[in-house]
Amino acid sequence: MRNTTPGIAGDYLGQVEGSEPTKNQALAALRKFFDAMVQRHAVALNPFASVAGAVSTAQVYGTASHGESTNARRTVTVGGVPAMVTFSGLAPGSVSLNQVSVMVPSVLAGGNQAVVMNGVVVASNSVLRPITR
Repeated sequence: MRNTTPGIAGDYLGQVEGSEPTKNQALAALRKFFDAMVQRHAVALNPFASVAGAVSTAQVYGTASHGESTNARRTVTVGGVPAMVTFSGLAPGSVSLNQVSVMVPSVLAGGNQAVVMNGVVVASNSVLRPITR
């Protein structure tokens, strides 16, 4: 268990058969299991925490991506206002780096705004990002 990396976790989930909801359910269960292992100090980090779910084209472990999109639909709010997601997937030219690009809603005033992403299983923590107009 201690040797399980996010890459191994992603490879395993890529082999799970079934529909997207079935795969997402497997991801949720494994995240919960490894969260408990972190709390019990059996492992230092949850390798399934950073797995973003299946992508449009399978990746070879350790190779740079070509900007493959995630299959699961992401939603993002900025300052509590829904933002249009223009891309969600593997960052082009990077290995195991997820990217989510959004258009900031024009109704928002400048200043720090809370950004929250809803993903495969749960919503992210809220982070403050400066918005300039």
